[in-house]
Amino acid sequence: MFRWGVIMKKLLAKMSFCGLLLFMFLLALRTNEPLNANTEDSANIHGLISVVEYNNNRIYLFGSMQFGRANWFPLNEVVEYAMSSSDKFLFEFDFSLVEIPEYAALISGALIFDDDTTLEEYLPPDVFEMFKNTLSSYSTEYDYVSMVRPMWVSSILNVIELGPILGLYPNNVIDIYIFEYATQNNKPVSGLIEFEREMYFMRASSEVQIDGIKYHFLDFDTSLQALQELILAYESQDADTIFEVINAISAYDDAYAKYFTNILHTQRSIEFADKIEVLLRETDEPTTFFATISIGHMVGDTYGNVLNILKDRGFQITN
Repeated sequence: MFRWGVIMKKLLAKMSFCGLLLFMFLLALRTNEPLNANTEDSANIHGLISVVEYNNNRIYLFGSMQFGRANWFPLNEVVEYAMSSSDKFLFEFDFSLVEIPEYAALISGALIFDDDTTLEEYLPPDVFEMFKNTLSSYSTEYDYVSMVRPMWVSSILNVIELGPILGLYPNNVIDIYIFEYATQNNKPVSGLIEFEREMYFMRASSEVQIDGIKYHFLDFDTSLQALQELILAYESQDADTIFEVINAISAYDDAYAKYFTNILHTQRSIEFADKIEVLLRETDEPTTFFATISIGHMVGDTYGNVLNILKDRGFQITN
């Protein structure tokens, strides 16, 4: 039988953005939409950027999205200036490593089952039936996602459903745009979290994975609507709405919601802040960094917001 997983495992090493590697490849099977800097119709938005300074070191913190429209590029002139004046570039983790076989293997194991397991075998029968019914209602074949770990299935379907409707494609992801800028200008690239640590976060427990399927697919229409609201709030730089959409998951009392809120959101924000503090305090040569992190880590009044952590540690922040 034709197995998507076999192809994915062979091609993962050639991808360039870890968190989106899987569904970028899957999307490429359906569209050739390129990364496109549309200078004539640029929305000139995305000014959600802050700067943290200590002694002679500076870090620009820019909130990104995992989707994008072609007319988002080039970015806001303030962001473009910050990029041009930066010496080093930071991402949530160093996805330039994915071309190295040992790291590609870690990605593969985090995103798809690393044996012949399928979702039908992995999920409880009732959850699998609910999942299959949702797939059917969106005209998506089960084989298309059969070997994908549950936490990442909804990302693929979001692309399938929202791409044609809103013109949102992972090919237009801001992180890729910034990463390409850094590499084209020979700027050093590194990660805020160690690669292996990030893969640990991505490989949640079975309970979390199964609850993640239930959370996203009990009412997939609502999930799609929430993502659409998130995109529109990002375009209008409405930080309060961004936080409301992201924080809504905390209202659920299940393993996935707790893992997302406490680990993927708050714990990772704390570790981002730890790395930023070290760079600011311990970099001897005056250096300007440009750090790109998910916008969800830069909004709200909790410790899921990196800026709140840094403020509590005594750093002055300019938005």
